[in-house]
This record gives sequence, C-alpha cells and structure tokens, in this order.
Amino acid sequence: MSRNDPRGSSSAARRASGLRASAFAAVVMLIIEYCLGIWVNLYARLPASDHGKGVFAAFGGAVADGPVALARSSAHAHRSTF
Repeated sequence: MSRNDPRGSSSAARRASGLRASAFAAVVMLIIEYCLGIWVNLYARLPASDHGKGVFAAFGGAVADGPVALARSSAHAHRSTF
C-alpha cells in the first residue's frame, strides 16, 4: 500500500476519529470525577469515630480495618451461598 492509496487514508481517519472520541470520553470522565471529589470534600460527613484523627492514623485505621472487614463479609457471603 502506498502513501497515496485512498484506502489507507480512510482507515487512518477512522482511527483518528476513534482516538478523538476516546480522548473526549476520558476528559469528560475526569471532569465528572473532579466535580464529584469537590462535592464530597465540601458536603460529606465523617463518622464520629474518625473526628480528631490525623491523616496517618486515619490511613492506618482504613488499611487495618478495611481488608479485615472485607474478608469477613466475603467469608459470610461465601458461607451463605452454600
């Protein structure tokens, strides 16, 4: 296929069009995520147990309690299916 072949240009145009659509969708999703993050930071309430905790203590609590609670609920769901 040569550079002046019209079949190659339509394929390249379709790829460019698809890339533009994908890039536009990614930008729209990033804007939505940004707006949701602003909304959560402004209006979300912290649980009473987290008030007064520092960043590192809150992160440590989330890491320590999160996987354990997830494993517990997963085991419960697994037992209830049988």
